[in-house]
Amino acid sequence: MTIELPFRPLPIDQQDVRYAHGPDSEVQPGVPAGSTVESDWCESTIYPGTTRRYWVHVPAQYDPGEPASLMVFQDGWWYLDPDGQVRGAIVLDNLIHRGEIPVTIGVFVDPGVLENADRSKNRNAEYDAFDDR
Repeated sequence: MTIELPFRPLPIDQQDVRYAHGPDSEVQPGVPAGSTVESDWCESTIYPGTTRRYWVHVPAQYDPGEPASLMVFQDGWWYLDPDGQVRGAIVLDNLIHRGEIPVTIGVFVDPGVLENADRSKNRNAEYDAFDDR
């Protein structure tokens, strides 16, 4: 059964509202931490002249002889930052440890940056454009 409610704005200013982290967003005792490697990607053929950082998080339970799942995060560091709002690698480690998701490698990719440009951030062109790139 679906219940439909009319839209009403919340009665509070949400400017200072922050997500309350649950236990999956915190390092838990006994949960093996995966390893995260940072790299740069400097040879985009889709967005020439851009460079970007990316991180690959490999869970401790990963066995190269077995297939693993893959999850890709755009705005990479925002999702990876262990002190940030999402803490993606920590969440993956906790869920994998409890068997709630399969062994999953996380790839966290930042949008491109144009070196020596007046507007160096290329995020809007990459994420919001209505073109075939």
